[in-house]
Amino acid sequence: MADALLIAILVIGAISLAALFLLLARERASAREAREDLTRSLSAFAQNVTTQLASGTGVQNAQFEALRGAVEQRLDRIQIVLGEGVHSVRCDLTPTRNGSAYVGNAMGREIVYERSRDDVKADLSRAAGFDR
Repeated sequence: MADALLIAILVIGAISLAALFLLLARERASAREAREDLTRSLSAFAQNVTTQLASGTGVQNAQFEALRGAVEQRLDRIQIVLGEGVHSVRCDLTPTRNGSAYVGNAMGREIVYERSRDDVKADLSRAAGFDR
C-alpha cells in the first residue's frame, strides 16, 4: 500500500515537472518571438525613416504624420511608442544642443526626428488650432 502511494506521488511529481518544463519552454519561445518581432518593427521603422530622409521629398510632412501617434508631444520632449501590445517600447526624443533635431535611444538604436524646435513648436500650435 505504501509502495503504491509512493509510486503514485513520484508519477504525479514527474508529470508536474514535465508540465512545468513545457510551460517554461513555451514562455521562453514566446519571449524570443516578441523580441524578434520588436527588433523587426524597430528595423522597419528605422528603414522607413531612412528611406524618407533619402527621398528628400515631403520628409517633414511624412515625419509629422508618423509622429502624430506620439504619446506625448511637448517642446522639450516627444515621447513615442515603438511596437504594439505588451512588448512595446517607449522612447523619449529630446532636442539636440543646437535644436536642429530630436534624438533618443530604443533598444540600443538611435532614433532621429529631423525637425527643429521651431518646426515642432509650429506643429504643436497648428495641432492645437493656433495657426500663425
